[in-house]
Amino acid sequence: VVFGFNLEHYSVVSLTVYDLTGRTFPILINEYLPAGDHAYTPGEYYKNLAPGLYFVQLSIDGNTFQQKWINIEGHSFAN
Repeated sequence: VVFGFNLEHYSVVSLTVYDLTGRTFPILINEYLPAGDHAYTPGEYYKNLAPGLYFVQLSIDGNTFQQKWINIEGHSFAN
């Protein structure tokens, strides 16, 4: 799965994954990024996540957006 987003200007960005219990996994992004399109693929750690429902939280300059991520035995779907 690839998590993509567009920034209108240089922004503080964090991208976090957590499960239904609220447990947070290693943060994917926590930095300043330039304007433009960005796409991030979770690293090796995320390939070993148990099947289930997860949430991806994107924070851009303090504005937070959330998306569901369904991980089904080697296949991932985000909506």
